[in-house]
Amino acid sequence: MGSRDKLLGPHPTDALVAAYSCETLVTRDTPPNFICYAADDDTVPPMENGMAMFHALRRAKVPAEMHVFQEGGHGFGIRLAKGKPASAWPELFLRWAYGNGWIRDPSAAPA
Repeated sequence: MGSRDKLLGPHPTDALVAAYSCETLVTRDTPPNFICYAADDDTVPPMENGMAMFHALRRAKVPAEMHVFQEGGHGFGIRLAKGKPASAWPELFLRWAYGNGWIRDPSAAPA
């Protein structure tokens, strides 16, 4: 709600909320998505937002993968995930991208 209020104002119409809700804009042309978040994110409700986006991608048959980590907080990236379960996400992303043929084998030595 905090993000929505900052982006759309304190009393947005239902139409405005729908127009800016990512999951309502997913089409077959939406790029593949790798979604990861931490269950302990207390800034944005990760379960509701992440699941809504993932379900929309699946309905549109867009390649998507999702991981939920017990710890990581909000916006963990690489540096803030260090030492937490969420630190596994870069390797998971590389495996996902490789499995879909978008990159070469991430475990292979550089040529």
